[in-house]
Amino acid sequence: MKKACMLGIVSLAAVQLTAEVIVTPADWKIGRDAKDPVVTEESFSATANGPDTILTLKSFQPFPAAENDLLTFSMRFPKGKKTTLQFFWMNDRDRKLSEAKSLRRTIVGTGELETCVIPLAGRTGWEGTITGLRLDPAALPKGTEAEFSIGEFKLTGLAGGLPIPAACWFRGSNYANHRIEGDTVTGDYTGKNDPQTLAKLPCPIPAERLKSVSFELSLPKGASSSGQLFWRPENQKAFNEKNAVRYRIPADGEFHEVRIDLSGNPNWSGNIVGLRLDTADKSAPAGQFRFRNFTVKQ
Repeated sequence: MKKACMLGIVSLAAVQLTAEVIVTPADWKIGRDAKDPVVTEESFSATANGPDTILTLKSFQPFPAAENDLLTFSMRFPKGKKTTLQFFWMNDRDRKLSEAKSLRRTIVGTGELETCVIPLAGRTGWEGTITGLRLDPAALPKGTEAEFSIGEFKLTGLAGGLPIPAACWFRGSNYANHRIEGDTVTGDYTGKNDPQTLAKLPCPIPAERLKSVSFELSLPKGASSSGQLFWRPENQKAFNEKNAVRYRIPADGEFHEVRIDLSGNPNWSGNIVGLRLDTADKSAPAGQFRFRNFTVKQ
């Protein structure tokens, strides 16, 4: 992870820009410190066996940094194990990989593919035309091994929406046993009113560009069918009823899509730095709620 080199980077004679970058599992290849690759439609898997596991791309097409400044990827790592992932890039102004043009993210394994969203705008070297990428998914002590998988991996812009992955949500109050099950947030109702789940956003939400919200929600029988979404602008210290909207779905144990149009709400403005989801006004005496695929869209 400490050395940045040109290992496996494709040399490009001409620049042909693309508006979206999607790396499929079959696009990855091992550069170093990994073995036994397995490619499926869902993921690229291998066993990391060194201090600097490196993945590169079999082919590469340059793309404009400004239009693809949101990295979304999913990774599986053994439950309870921790590692550091590092992502490198180079551009048409500096065709060398370096620590300066990279980002790090601590990964704590759950045994499932966990989605992560990282904004790239404003990072050193994320400018001009991106001409090369490298992913170092794991850094292990010598003599140890761990299997990893890379699933979804794409670079888009905010025009495609801002996903708020399950791992970004944490327990607020008035329910028990908050947990992440794959791409789904789950909690157990205890009969208390206004069970609250809070989000640690990947980046502030520009309200003038992203003006709607969608997610899928399942409520158990006995829960209120009415819930509430709160938001907190950067100049506000706490959530309040002024910056909130209500929605309603059947409480029948099945997933239902919730769509909220905020374009006409004058309080949805500026940079949004916090979200709170009250899945029901009144929770069931028993049973669990589940929600997934939470996205803020244009």
